[in-house]
Amino acid sequence: MGRLSLLPDALSGWMAAWDLSSQAAYAESYIVSQRSTGVLINPNSYGLWSVLAVVFSVFYLRGRTRAISIALALTGVYASESRTAMAALVVSLIVVALTGRGLDAILKMVALVAAAAVPLAVLNWFGMLQSFFSESTLERMRSGWLVLTGRGVDENLAGRFEAWDLARTMSADHWLGTWGPPQVTLGQSIDSQYLALFLQGSLPLLLAYLLLLISPLIVLPKRRRRPFVALSVAVATMSLTATAFENMAAMGLVWCALVIDALRLRAYGDETVRSEVAEVSHDKVAAA
Repeated sequence: MGRLSLLPDALSGWMAAWDLSSQAAYAESYIVSQRSTGVLINPNSYGLWSVLAVVFSVFYLRGRTRAISIALALTGVYASESRTAMAALVVSLIVVALTGRGLDAILKMVALVAAAAVPLAVLNWFGMLQSFFSESTLERMRSGWLVLTGRGVDENLAGRFEAWDLARTMSADHWLGTWGPPQVTLGQSIDSQYLALFLQGSLPLLLAYLLLLISPLIVLPKRRRRPFVALSVAVATMSLTATAFENMAAMGLVWCALVIDALRLRAYGDETVRSEVAEVSHDKVAAA
């Protein structure tokens, strides 16, 4: 709303100042302008939250509430300007469609995505779309595409590669792991959950994390695994360039899904628990 000048200057200015002071209090390196962070500190964390909100809405909300929630969550994914979050969203939605039962599930997903595009169409109708799509966002997407195709260099990615190279050097000195937060030893953040866990606990800890991510495919029956497979895929993708699992605030919806699944199982038994899109809400469980 601030980007679209829909808030009074006094309010939007106060909110921007609050964001900057909060980021600076955490670490100077977290001061980010333009990119949205929600009520979190890091825009990548907000991107992860928004991706999980899309998946959560698909499986655990119904009707108009679900459509509105998906639209707002998609807005959050874009406003975070996190390229990894956008990739995680695409991958997780593909997984949702592919794990559905036949063509019907795919058509439902297409309908949901189309419905979520309505707010962007409205913004475009009133001439606000260009204001929302900031130049920095378009440049980040273009830069990321050039890097992927081998035709450019991105300063943000270059900084990550440098940090990862330092981490690789540190792993030779701590071959059993740092047994503590590796960013303290390294002196800077490590924007990869896989690398951070490898440095902290070596290969056993990394393998434990990978096992956790694929656990829905191992421990859950087919009729209950769809939401958790989609959530795990989103977290796994975000873990490439962010410490996703360590951010409990951004991961909150995963734990909510686990609680809902446990309540359903307790109330209805394994044979009647279903995970189909649009068949995801039960009054008894909601009351519990």
